[in-house]
Amino acid sequence: MTHPDALLAASQPFPILPDTATLMEVLPHIVWISDSDGWPTYFNRPWYDYTGLSVEATQGRGWEVVLHPEDRERYLARRLEAVRTGEPYVIETRFRAADFSYRWHLGRAGPVRSPEGQIIHWVGTCTDIHEQKRATIEADEGELRFKSLASNVPGVVYRCALDEHWTMVFISERVLELTGYPAGDFMGTTPRSYASLIHPEDAEDVERNVIRAVQSDETFELEYRVIHMNGEVRWVHERGQAVKSSRGTVEWLDGVILDITHRHQAQQERAALLEQVQAERTLLFNVLEQMPSAVWLAEAPSGRLLLGNEGVRRLWGHGFLPAAEIKEYAYYKGFHPDGRAVEAHEWPLARAVKDGEVVHEQEIDVLRADGSLRRATFSAAPIHNAEGARVAAVVTGTDISERKRAEQAIRALNADLEHRVEARTRSLKESQSALQAFARQLEFSNRELQDFASVASHDLQEPLRKVQAFADRLKSRYAAELGDDGRDYLDRMQAAAFRMQALINDLLSLSRVTSRAQPFGPVDLADIVQAVVCDLEVTIERQGAQLRVGALPVLPGDATQLRQLMQNLIGNALKYHRDTPQVIEVRAEVNGDSCVIEVQDQGLGFDEKYLDRIFTPFQRLHGRGKYEGTGMGLAIVRKIVERHGGTITARSTPGEGSTFIVSLPMTYQTGPGERHD
Repeated sequence: MTHPDALLAASQPFPILPDTATLMEVLPHIVWISDSDGWPTYFNRPWYDYTGLSVEATQGRGWEVVLHPEDRERYLARRLEAVRTGEPYVIETRFRAADFSYRWHLGRAGPVRSPEGQIIHWVGTCTDIHEQKRATIEADEGELRFKSLASNVPGVVYRCALDEHWTMVFISERVLELTGYPAGDFMGTTPRSYASLIHPEDAEDVERNVIRAVQSDETFELEYRVIHMNGEVRWVHERGQAVKSSRGTVEWLDGVILDITHRHQAQQERAALLEQVQAERTLLFNVLEQMPSAVWLAEAPSGRLLLGNEGVRRLWGHGFLPAAEIKEYAYYKGFHPDGRAVEAHEWPLARAVKDGEVVHEQEIDVLRADGSLRRATFSAAPIHNAEGARVAAVVTGTDISERKRAEQAIRALNADLEHRVEARTRSLKESQSALQAFARQLEFSNRELQDFASVASHDLQEPLRKVQAFADRLKSRYAAELGDDGRDYLDRMQAAAFRMQALINDLLSLSRVTSRAQPFGPVDLADIVQAVVCDLEVTIERQGAQLRVGALPVLPGDATQLRQLMQNLIGNALKYHRDTPQVIEVRAEVNGDSCVIEVQDQGLGFDEKYLDRIFTPFQRLHGRGKYEGTGMGLAIVRKIVERHGGTITARSTPGEGSTFIVSLPMTYQTGPGERHD
């Protein structure tokens, strides 16, 4: 028999979800759904199994053939009244089975409303109550038949007085299953009453509804909770009516109580599931509306478009155009990159619906409502149910017009950049050739300078040595004849000669920073500082100074020059001291590719406005009378630092000391005059 999913899908904004369909299909009762006007759109499988009707025979008013002729008018009138008032209804009627027999069913239906209160559709159930109905009808035939029938009814059959405790005249043995108490506990004047087992929250409503039904000569139907002997709460469905005497007084109540705990749980689960489905639908709608891409959802295999989001309007310039089948996709105009028009069956969504094809980012030029073209990429994929059947397909369209324009601009920029790079490369090659020529010239000049410095040093120092030698002879042989003034002049002459010799040596050292540089290699700065401290040990002890050396790294450089650098910095700290013992700190910190070395003293300090001067040759901030030197020490230090690709600066406050800060690279650099193995 054909499954009736198509009826439900035709009335829903989405196809019925697989889990929801499965739930309704496995329910033991007949479940139906109709539109807001009461026209059925769905019956679950128990309907078709019971009636033997096909889907086609059920459509329209065809389902009415199963109504018993005596019940038809009453049943249809009740449905129409409910549709008119929008109120739920309950009705009993007889339905014809596939074997043409009739069975009583209890029909219940209620409207499902939108958040605005509008009826979306009706949902109803039909429960087979044939046995209960027959039991009620035959109750008047005698107590024996009543008891015999009660034992076969799938529930608790009772006869009780209409009093406060519902005193039982008869109650079937099935009450034991329902409550945990045997039937005898409820009979006669026993202390236990059925009313005492009704949940306290439901007892008042049960009593009120029973009395109202009795007063209006109606059958009462109730759903409420009872408390089992073990403390479990069970849901029951009770149906009963008053039996009156010929004088119109109530003699007793007859009824049946069914345990519907499992059904009630199923209803709760179904309600929760429906609520979850609705929440998921709402979330899906919201997500789709917020998506920047255009999204379409189509039913398979028909291709009927189920929805399109706001992105459709942004891409096409018009709203969602519904289509009942694939050929109507021609409403959406587009062109392949080669200029061919996109046929309806060529759209990615059509291919996903028809063939289950997965399409990734196919580029199509979209013809918008204003006649303009926009380039977009389309990706489509089929959607399968739990059984693997293709039930739908989805496609997204993303406007990439701006990206295409950007790509074209980038290509143009790349071409221009390529031309510029070629021109720059040629220029760099020319500059490199010129630089190499300059380097050769510089190397030649350095050699000449070194040769000159060596010759000049020799030629200048030779007369100085003679001056010093003859001055020594004068002092040793003729000191008495010279007198005090002569000896003073002689001392001054010797001091000037010594200063001149020191100046020549410092100038020679400055020139040798680049001219006699050694290859770079790993240098342990801690070993360098330790050697310098040993050289200056006598001066340190004489001044009472303390030298604090922190952790020092291994870095690339010229070991001889780095020792000269540290010798000058620590020597300066000792030279320009105050009268009190001082603390000199040497520390270093490695930050990534650089190392910062600091030499801090507590000496005389200087005004930082002279910072630029102290690193130039022959510059002194303190007089020679107290502090000897040529003014070349820091110039040599800066030359060494620059040769290593670093920088040097200082912080100082007069009278509080100075901190010299050297920054050197931790990797090999190509600096002036540098070479490394």
